[in-house]
Amino acid sequence: MKRFAICVISAAILTSPVAAQDALPFNGPFVGAQLWWQQDRRSATSSTVPPTTSRLTRNGLAYGGQLGYDLRLGSIVLGLEGALTGRSGKDDGGSTDFGPGRTVNATARAGILVDAKGLIYARAGYSNARIETSDPDNRAQNRDGYLLGTGYERLISDKLSARLEYSFGDYGHASRPGIGGPVNLKYQRHAVAAGVNFRF
Repeated sequence: MKRFAICVISAAILTSPVAAQDALPFNGPFVGAQLWWQQDRRSATSSTVPPTTSRLTRNGLAYGGQLGYDLRLGSIVLGLEGALTGRSGKDDGGSTDFGPGRTVNATARAGILVDAKGLIYARAGYSNARIETSDPDNRAQNRDGYLLGTGYERLISDKLSARLEYSFGDYGHASRPGIGGPVNLKYQRHAVAAGVNFRF
């Protein structure tokens, strides 16, 4: 009986770190929703001498969801996340108009715990944005780019967290015919998002 008790106690001591690891905040899979304000920008630079640049800006409300996995290593948190978002409203057509559509993101993040429930992090990865344009030669584009972001996430309960994040997206360059030569186009995005995550 004594040997049995010793074996049980030893097993409990050996397995307790595993159980504690499973119960760590910001550790394991999650799924969530987000709502954000985004500003999409398109600049067009002519090939004339001297060159001229015109800019279009579109502000809108975006919404979507995300799923991912966090791995906590002491006070450091590493994670992977996939997200799909859409944008409300439509832009009026016109010879120089454009309107952003859905966006797909696949990013990695790294953060550090500032206390038992708060995490400051940075994010980077791949982004693909659907852009509707009134340009007659290229009305719809799926543009590949990258996303950089930083934010703060805080646990509300053992299973629920909330976050606030700023991100910047760059969707590369394109060109179209213009008077005096090609016009170089550049697409970028600034966004501020609020979201919640349910953690398993």
